[in-house]
Amino acid sequence: MISPSAPPPPSGASVFVSPTGSDSNLCSQLAPCASFGRAYQVASPGATVDVAGGTYSTQTVLQTQPPKAAPGVTFRAAAGAQVILGGIQLGANNGRASGTSPSNLVFDGFNINGQFPASYAGMATAASNITLKNSHV
Repeated sequence: MISPSAPPPPSGASVFVSPTGSDSNLCSQLAPCASFGRAYQVASPGATVDVAGGTYSTQTVLQTQPPKAAPGVTFRAAAGAQVILGGIQLGANNGRASGTSPSNLVFDGFNINGQFPASYAGMATAASNITLKNSHV
């Protein structure tokens, strides 16, 4: 029998986000970050990011320098969690070509109650290789 104080079993994720996290954290299971943007910056190509249940404001994900290669970083709702997002913005609309749009991303298990822009007029590079699974926009 598992004791009540035992940590949860491993999820296979290497990066963690929680609405009560902080972007000054390491994005670990015990010290999750608060935003998708911070999680993407610390994730390695092919990493899985577990997102704890809750309601999040619009999440902005910017390209890393150098850009992340495939395989994609997967953001997924934690097991049994309901995750509601105010939207997802890939790149920044800063009015000039900047190449801030990330690529190689998977979003799995989210209710996205807002916009999901993946490119902006005048931007140097639009987001590419973006996959939505088990999600609603």
